[in-house]
Amino acid sequence: MILDTLDAIGKYAGISPNFETAVRWLQETDPEALEPGRTDIDGEKVYAVVSENRLEPKEPVFEVHRRYADIQIILQGREGFLYGREGRELSGKPENDVWFCEADRQVPFELEEGGVTVFLPGEAHAPGLYPEKDRRPLSPAAPVPDRKLVVKVLMD
Repeated sequence: MILDTLDAIGKYAGISPNFETAVRWLQETDPEALEPGRTDIDGEKVYAVVSENRLEPKEPVFEVHRRYADIQIILQGREGFLYGREGRELSGKPENDVWFCEADRQVPFELEEGGVTVFLPGEAHAPGLYPEKDRRPLSPAAPVPDRKLVVKVLMD
């Protein structure tokens, strides 16, 4: 897992040729101008998905990818994550390269606008979590708006 900022993404270009394509695209693109949905960068090798969510407290669901790395960038708002070591696999969707699993040694963290996290294949993560910072004792949690860009990078 990598935890950094969008301004520093260039130092990770050497991870792989497809990762370099993703980094170059991020450096040349204004992510704020992207509409929600998928944007092709290099076919199925590198593509991006913008999502707009209203985060509410929920149980974390861990996922792991076998072929793709995720570059997750918070464009607006903030989001909670858990990172863990993959445990027992529960189910999978090979066509989407996502498997759901249990995870050991869970590490919580949050990203705010401009924050980037990279999950490489085999790294269990639970994205889309309600930020702890917004929890208030004895009061219902208000949904937190979140706009995120995920760049999917084929690593094989």
